[in-house]
Amino acid sequence: MSNFIMQLKTIKIPIIIPVLLSFTILRANPEASVPPFDWNEIYLDEDTLIIEESSRSSGPEGTIIMYKIRAKGFSPAKPISVWKKHINHFSEYTYNLGYPVDPGSDILIEISFQIENFAPGQPLDIALVSENPGKRAHGKIIPFPINAEGTCDCSADVELTSMSGLYFLITFKGFQPEEEVKITNRLGLCTVISTIDATEEGKIYYIAGFAQRTRGKARITARAKDRSVSLEYNVGKDAVLPQ
Repeated sequence: MSNFIMQLKTIKIPIIIPVLLSFTILRANPEASVPPFDWNEIYLDEDTLIIEESSRSSGPEGTIIMYKIRAKGFSPAKPISVWKKHINHFSEYTYNLGYPVDPGSDILIEISFQIENFAPGQPLDIALVSENPGKRAHGKIIPFPINAEGTCDCSADVELTSMSGLYFLITFKGFQPEEEVKITNRLGLCTVISTIDATEEGKIYYIAGFAQRTRGKARITARAKDRSVSLEYNVGKDAVLPQ
């Protein structure tokens, strides 16, 4: 029986701009169940959220990373909520922004996120929300990326989409617009081969899934006429080992 339970599915996903921001915490709700809005990564409302890492160190319970968040269009006179999504878990923090560092331009806040037990490829989604006048912006970062560079500027990266370690979103970039690309995903003796067309931007989004209790190292390759890229990623328990 094959360990693969899902072959590929092409989906249209926009690039999420990664994160930055002095502040006073007004309220913290680290166990919030769901946000009071639809989690939509493409919702920007003409505001841009940029996430950038400024420092990284080891802590007693995991890696501590300082991120800076920069956003436009939010009023410094209104409290702002920062929502974090960890695959299927949400947490909320509310801040009093005070004054923008650059009046009339960006609001600058410095926020320290202590990420614990994050696995390679595990994303951290962030939404910045103002209750009034209802501004919202989204961003995504992967603290411990799984990526590779191929020929002719091709690249690939893996996003962990389940803490079972059995489901992944693999993104390929750098192919010719709408060209035919052969995808080979292999783990042990099991191989899934598919042929799909790149998007107009030369990207491919591939969803890989594996059967329960599957464990090991998979290797995936995307190959076109004159370019290719390959990378390896852990599956199962090995995929969710904390960093």
